[in-house]
Amino acid sequence: MSFNAGNSKLTLLGSLNTIERRNIIELYCNVANLLPIDERMLFHLFYRHGYSTIEIAQLLMKHDSTIARRLTKIADKLTDLIAGKEVSKASRDGGV
Repeated sequence: MSFNAGNSKLTLLGSLNTIERRNIIELYCNVANLLPIDERMLFHLFYRHGYSTIEIAQLLMKHDSTIARRLTKIADKLTDLIAGKEVSKASRDGGV
């Protein structure tokens, strides 16, 4: 169960009711606080505030494909953290 940034693991399942969706979103947002600041910022801009990858790319003067790729990696990292998997240092140190 998850959100959607391209083809990430965070694809929200349509069969969930509103309360289940809110609970999952809240869980991901809480875990997002463990991310480095640059990843946390991207997560919140995209998932909480609804900015598109194009809008974020314009704000950060990056290519939208770079933003989409970073969001996919962030979503995968959050899913792994929630599942209790160890996130590698190389993955934690990735920046925008």
